Amino acid sequence: FAARDADAVGPTCLLVIDPEADTDAPLYMHVAAKGACDADGAFTGWRGLVRDISREAVSAINAELVEQQLSDTIESIPYGVAVFDPDDKLIFINNQSREVFPELHDKLVPGTAFADLIRANFERGVQATDPRDHETLIHKRLTMHRRGYGTREIELANGRWVELSEHVTSDGGTVISWSDITPNKRREQALASLLSSDDAVAEEGNLQPTIERAVKALVAAFDCRWVG
Repeated sequence: FAARDADAVGPTCLLVIDPEADTDAPLYMHVAAKGACDADGAFTGWRGLVRDISREAVSAINAELVEQQLSDTIESIPYGVAVFDPDDKLIFINNQSREVFPELHDKLVPGTAFADLIRANFERGVQATDPRDHETLIHKRLTMHRRGYGTREIELANGRWVELSEHVTSDGGTVISWSDITPNKRREQALASLLSSDDAVAEEGNLQPTIERAVKALVAAFDCRWVG
């Protein structure tokens, strides 16, 4: 067999041994060694312990592969996802989240505390709020987070709408997801505006204006184009 990283052998090291047969798996050996010398100080060899940790090493490698596959899967979904540990520190966030909240780009990194993220959200104007209300809003948002935020719709300062959901994991962490619902909200607003318009009231003895407004409302709701 051939040993990889043989020159790294020292007081402690990981030695990976390639088998001669292609069908066999490599061996992972943990080596703890100390050089030995004779009475004259001449080096006589190594003395120490060698432990086979192949099972642990393979399990760790497989876990890393699963984690990478999970990360790739989350990156491919069309909405934002962030995961916080039980101490409310960010441990994972996908690129969709950074696209939705570009103002928070430097905060959307592992290790950021949830409270710091919420503070930056208000102080950087992600939502259109009065600066005089920031401390009250931050306190309210953190309280909602601790009590169970659930699912809510939020309007951003740039006119976009997002639906944000928080779910507590079995270990006490939090998974937060958000999706851009701007097209849906605009259709809802167009529909409400048309139906509540004073012009939607039918002229006396003539239902045509009412019917026309109703048709236009349906056109707006289903994102079609009105011709007429």
